[in-house]
Amino acid sequence: MTVTRYVEVTVSFDLMPARLPASPRLRVLQISLILAVSLVSFAILTMPLTLRPTTQALDVGVVLQYTMQAERDIEYVSEVRTEEARKVAESKVDPVFTSPDPAIARQQIERLRTAMQYITSVRTNVELSLEDKKSNLVELSDVRLKLETIDYVVGISDSRWDSAQSEALRVLEQIMRRAIL
Repeated sequence: MTVTRYVEVTVSFDLMPARLPASPRLRVLQISLILAVSLVSFAILTMPLTLRPTTQALDVGVVLQYTMQAERDIEYVSEVRTEEARKVAESKVDPVFTSPDPAIARQQIERLRTAMQYITSVRTNVELSLEDKKSNLVELSDVRLKLETIDYVVGISDSRWDSAQSEALRVLEQIMRRAIL
């Protein structure tokens, strides 16, 4: 019978030597170093905030040195640009003309004849004073006459008034026959 013996060997490898307690002086130095690094880090991180300019007074015509974000949206309507846009839109639309409409021509000629008849009746009415005649002609609804024109119409002779009527009708008939170009 064989007896085998086992020998137990314990090997210990200490890579780090046992720590000695730190001296109070070294401990204060470590804490001071940690505080200094913290303060410097904080200062570096907050530096961009402190470098921002303070509130600058906004004056009309003064250019700011930085971009400023508005607190709310506002809307400004430019009259110049609006007018430019209207002109551009207007230039893009082709004009549309129709040929002369005889019904409209007849209607306009009839309106002129009616106005001329009313003016003639006011002119020839002997019961109306000169001021009454003028006030009646001012109140015409289809025709807008200036005061100087009313004075002239009331003051001209009957033959001159008849020729003015026929000439007005002739001119209106010619105009209403033509196409608008």
